Amino acid sequence: MPFIPKYPQYLQEIKEAWISDRRWRSGHPGEWT
Repeated sequence: MPFIPKYPQYLQEIKEAWISDRRWRSGHPGEWT
C-alpha cells in the first residue's frame, strides 16, 4: 500500500471539533452551516 499521510485524519478531527464548537456556541445542535 502506498504511503498515506495522517493529514486527512487531522483535518477530519479539526472539522468535527469545529462543528462541536459551533453547536455549543449557537445552542442549536445540527445547525452548523
